[in-house]
Amino acid sequence: MPRTEMKNSIRDAAQPTPRPIVTLGDIAVRCGVSKMTVSRALHGVASRVSKAKAAEIAGVAAELGYSIGAGHAARQLVMRKQGQRLLNHLIAVFMPLSLFDLPFFLNLYRGIIDGMQQERFGMLTHYSTATDANVDLLPFYERGEVDGALVLADPRHFQPLLSRLRAASGFGACPVVSLLNTFPGCAAVVANDRQGGYEAVMHLLALGHRRILHFWDRNGEIHLQRYMGAMQACAEYGLDGDAVLVGGMPWGYADNVRAAPRFAAAWEAFPGCTAILAPNDMGAVWIADFLAARGLRVPEDVSLIGYDDSDPLLDPRGRNLLTTVQLPLREIGYEAARLVVRQVREATPTAQVVALPTALQIRGTTAPPRVASSH
Repeated sequence: MPRTEMKNSIRDAAQPTPRPIVTLGDIAVRCGVSKMTVSRALHGVASRVSKAKAAEIAGVAAELGYSIGAGHAARQLVMRKQGQRLLNHLIAVFMPLSLFDLPFFLNLYRGIIDGMQQERFGMLTHYSTATDANVDLLPFYERGEVDGALVLADPRHFQPLLSRLRAASGFGACPVVSLLNTFPGCAAVVANDRQGGYEAVMHLLALGHRRILHFWDRNGEIHLQRYMGAMQACAEYGLDGDAVLVGGMPWGYADNVRAAPRFAAAWEAFPGCTAILAPNDMGAVWIADFLAARGLRVPEDVSLIGYDDSDPLLDPRGRNLLTTVQLPLREIGYEAARLVVRQVREATPTAQVVALPTALQIRGTTAPPRVASSH
């Protein structure tokens, strides 16, 4: 064999035989359905296809080696011209960067991951601060490559960015689900914070406390709900809530460091308090250290209740002593993920609000008041 022919023979043998391109039509013939039905089943519009048939179509597609990503951009362009959307199986998640190191956030985020994994959707985590209205939106939103969004942010700060998302041609009316807060026109999964505030104050009132220092921001929706629950508890005891719930100042997760020094002034301004309602568990741990530095014992001198059940107050044996209102953070993340995917698939965004129950966890930082603390 001439050397040139030998080289060509070796080259041809080294090249694999290209596999035939599998089309929707091939799958449709095997399953006895239309190409439209195959497309709906494989590209996330399975609400119009029975589960059994959708599973059959997916199985045949896998057997034939069909690539669901092949031609996605072209199909997306065609469907957008027809006024329809092709699912990307991708949800944007907006979270404040300040929360990424907190157990509070990790519980919530793990729930989101569990929900997305269950629905077989991916996440595009937007980890720039969610309070910055000037943050640059990634091209994904303009190109229509994101199906919906999950948001953990204060509505007062995030609303301008939400308006920009709505104005993006590729996002527009895509479903948005908020976690913990509610947004006008958006769905939300929240904790029953009114129940949380009610149960915390009912517990303290039942122990005999009548001067309770609290740290809630009445201008924030979550804190307002807690305060309303606390006032309800006071009313059921026939007490003037404003006389029982003394002091207070805005104090949330972002405020734990800078608000802590101001606690001293608030504590000194309201003598006679025998119990403290902290804004969160991290704040409760700081408050416990503050009291200990002044020779005050928890709960012998001052009872203390946290909020969220994320950061423990440990005794020398490593046991969590902190009485707190437990938030179902992982469940909230999971339900929010499932809700946004459901609205994406059904193409019916709503302002549905799902409220999950809180639970008071009574441990070792609350007790009947011995005497009114004079600080």
